[in-house]
Amino acid sequence: MRMLFLTTATLLALAAGNSARAVPIHIDAEAAYTGASGNILTMIPLGTPVTADVDFSASAATPPSAYLADVTGSFTWDNGGPQVFNVSSATIGPTSSSGVIGLNFSGSGPTIGSLTIAQFTITVDLGTNPFTTTEEIASLLVNQASVVKMRVGVSAPNSTSFGDLDANVSGLIVPEPSTFALAMFGIAAFGAFAWRRRVG
Repeated sequence: MRMLFLTTATLLALAAGNSARAVPIHIDAEAAYTGASGNILTMIPLGTPVTADVDFSASAATPPSAYLADVTGSFTWDNGGPQVFNVSSATIGPTSSSGVIGLNFSGSGPTIGSLTIAQFTITVDLGTNPFTTTEEIASLLVNQASVVKMRVGVSAPNSTSFGDLDANVSGLIVPEPSTFALAMFGIAAFGAFAWRRRVG
C-alpha cells in the first residue's frame, strides 16, 4: 500500500515537473491607440481600450530559442459594437539585448471594407538580456517580466500599417492555475506519505 502511495505521489510530482517544462501562461493587458494612422483608426477608434486575454504554453528554452504553443484567447474592443480578434498562433520577435521582446499573435478578426487586423503584439520587458541569460523564457515571463505596450497591424490590399497601443498600458502575466494545482497536489501527496511513514 505504501509503495503504491509513493508511486502515485512520485508520478504526480513528476507530472508537475514536466508541466513546468512547457509552462501554461496567461496574459491580461489593456491599452489604447492614440496615433494618427487612418487605417488603424478605421478599425480601432482613437482612445478606445483594447483588451488582451490570451493563453499559451512557453517552451523550455532560453528566449532566442523558445517558441509558443497551445495559443488561445482574444483581443477585444468596441467600434460601434463589440469587436473580437481570435488568436490561433503566436511567435516571438523581435528580441532586443535590452530585454524587450515581442509576443506576436496571429488569428482572425473583424474586416471593414478592404481592411483587416493582421496581428496584435504584446511587448514585454524580461528584465535581462535574452541573449545571455540562462533562464528559460517561461520563468522570466512569470517571475520578472512586465508588459510594456501593445501593438496592432492592420492589413490593406497593398500594405500593412502598424501602430503602438501604449496609452495607460496595464498588464498581468501569470502561470495558469492548473499548473499550480498539479504541483501542489504532488507536494501534498509527498507530505502525506512522509507523515504516514513517521506515524507507522
